[in-house]
Amino acid sequence: MDTPTASPEEDIRQAQLLHHQGQHEQAQALCRRVLERIPHHVPVLCLLGDSLVASGHDTEALAYYERAMRLNPGHGLDLGYLDKY
Repeated sequence: MDTPTASPEEDIRQAQLLHHQGQHEQAQALCRRVLERIPHHVPVLCLLGDSLVASGHDTEALAYYERAMRLNPGHGLDLGYLDKY
């Protein structure tokens, strides 16, 4: 019997929560699972990039950011959190 899989929306919500909790490996696994089903999901590509940066994998993160930029060149990220630095 197959194990039911969460919907992409549920996986995205869970990945966001895990990322914000600092559980980056789990967040990355969920992002990759979503991307297997929806490979052109720009916000998930960005979330995966953010999670990779947070866990010290900058080079790998850059590949996901570049993929997101190629898919949607006009997409902008809210970097307001940088104001505190």
